[in-house]
Amino acid sequence: MIETRLLPYSDDLNLHVGLESDQHWFRAADIADAVGIADVALSLKNVAETEKASFEWRDDFGRLRREWFVTPAGTGAFIQRGHVRKSRLFNEWLLTHGLRRAAKALDWSQQAPRFVARYAANVGRVDAGHFSIISEFMIRVWGPLEQLGHRIADVGPDGRELRPDISVGRGFVAHLRIVGEIGSNISFYRHLTPNGEYDARQYPLRLLGHFNDYLHDDWIPNKAIGYFEKRDPAAVPFITEIRRRIRAHS
Repeated sequence: MIETRLLPYSDDLNLHVGLESDQHWFRAADIADAVGIADVALSLKNVAETEKASFEWRDDFGRLRREWFVTPAGTGAFIQRGHVRKSRLFNEWLLTHGLRRAAKALDWSQQAPRFVARYAANVGRVDAGHFSIISEFMIRVWGPLEQLGHRIADVGPDGRELRPDISVGRGFVAHLRIVGEIGSNISFYRHLTPNGEYDARQYPLRLLGHFNDYLHDDWIPNKAIGYFEKRDPAAVPFITEIRRRIRAHS
């Protein structure tokens, strides 16, 4: 399976680019949209066998698909059936910006941690006057851990991605039930993950005090170590220090 990154091409089109065997590969359907090609399969016939390949990849909603990709060298033959002006503009973009931006996007050493990437993908999806668990976790747990010198692992020993906001969110719902604030106060936004888009709870800002109480008085002191010791054991000493600081200021 090829992992892809998005390259902005125009206001309404992004291109998916991946790296396989030290070669950049552009999704053929994206190029077709850019240059006005209606029949991808027909245009692929112009491309040499060594410059095209069919890969499994995950789309923007995490769905596993199989589609055709072409190398930069293969794009010239592919766009021959496209609109003349659009094809010329695409070729100019590829040579002046696209290849450089693709190399930067596919430099995995510079990619944001998965939690940060998921936070960034969802920060604008919450309704006005509301907050999300992932945004508050970013401020109140991720930030202090980074300040102390620890970055939460992307995946645990079992290979599963760490999503501590889910643990916090479940506990917060239980807390709201206890204090009698559950029910009509809860609404949902569409939360984007690499595996798909899901409903996630959002909360009116007036409940932010309740969230802070739950996080500082319950989750961090009582649940955080249990969460991290199986998934990111290196975080435990830093969580312990955050607990100490909370106690010192209480």
